[in-house]
Amino acid sequence: MWNILSSLMSTIPNPIDLPPISEDRLSIYAEHKIKENDGKLIEKTIDESLERWKVERVDARFIAKREGKHIFLPYNLFCQLDSKSEVGMQIYIHCEDYELGSGHDMTYFKALEYTGLKTYALGVITFKDEVINGEKRSKEDREKAAFRLYNAFKKVKRSPHIIELCKVFSIHQAVEGVGFLTEYCKLGDLEKYLEKGHSLKDRDSRQILLNIASALIYLHDERKLAHYDVKTSNVLLTLNEEGKIIAKLGDLGFVAPIDKFEGNGTPSYFPPEFWAGYPARSAKDYEVYDGRAFDMWAFGDMMKKLIDGDHFIPDSTIDEIEVEFEENEWGAQLALKEVFATITYLTFDKSEAETLDKVCRHILQRDPKMRPGSMVEVKTKIEFIP
Repeated sequence: MWNILSSLMSTIPNPIDLPPISEDRLSIYAEHKIKENDGKLIEKTIDESLERWKVERVDARFIAKREGKHIFLPYNLFCQLDSKSEVGMQIYIHCEDYELGSGHDMTYFKALEYTGLKTYALGVITFKDEVINGEKRSKEDREKAAFRLYNAFKKVKRSPHIIELCKVFSIHQAVEGVGFLTEYCKLGDLEKYLEKGHSLKDRDSRQILLNIASALIYLHDERKLAHYDVKTSNVLLTLNEEGKIIAKLGDLGFVAPIDKFEGNGTPSYFPPEFWAGYPARSAKDYEVYDGRAFDMWAFGDMMKKLIDGDHFIPDSTIDEIEVEFEENEWGAQLALKEVFATITYLTFDKSEAETLDKVCRHILQRDPKMRPGSMVEVKTKIEFIP
């Protein structure tokens, strides 16, 4: 064993002997927690391998650290052919300390583009649950999930309040799958931001709500689409040029026409009218639901989390259901239906002065007819609260 380790160590270059890194690059590496010696080893790997990667003409690949021909590489790399790049390829350093978040099928990482030194979020289609309802999920399922997400980005096009898609690519070799490169939001998602104990000033909470309301108005009124999965973990935070917090709506995997709800989303954020009719007899029954109502209810739930520190259905209740019905999805859904049927709903008096709390309670009414008529109305109320 000692001989093997000794042989391996002898092949790893001594960073002291490698060329120095420029001060500007060193500074950016430090921001991404990449040590100087690791940066030198990354640069040596790329310098030695770049021409071979281009000759092999693989559209995009994942290069695992310390594997194969790169046994001294300290970080994973993602490489993609790009004729517009000055070196003919885009290379992204996977910043391992930064898993930005993960959904049911997607995991996002912070990635530093090697040449331009710009930071992105790199999302890779993965499956946390390889078996769903007794059926193994295949490579084709992964491709379908990727196509759905790509199609959603195409439908949405570009809005300043929705996360921007920069690139889509297939990944080969060590990881087979599909990758999405999106803009990077440096503060991460709202759920984790709050879990880490960060407090939000009233102006920041209001700005987040206004940004997400604007995103939903764009989806509902301009694109005739609903998000169907609005929640704190799908709200991404960053800073504008003045250093103020702004929010963007992310994870577009369930975006669909407002009259084409397909049963996808996070059940605890579905409105009470869905649970009153659950279980649906057929997929056709889902079409009676208005996606705008789904998004508004979920927006109100997110609003309650910002105001009171907990969701309409308390986190503790959801945790109890998940523990009790860990292996029984059907049982968990019925338990959630019971919670929505028996919980005490919020009240409000129209004569009350307008506050964020009143707007939140107005949204979270059991009867959808008692809620605001649109996200435009909700945004207007929030804008004019003193």
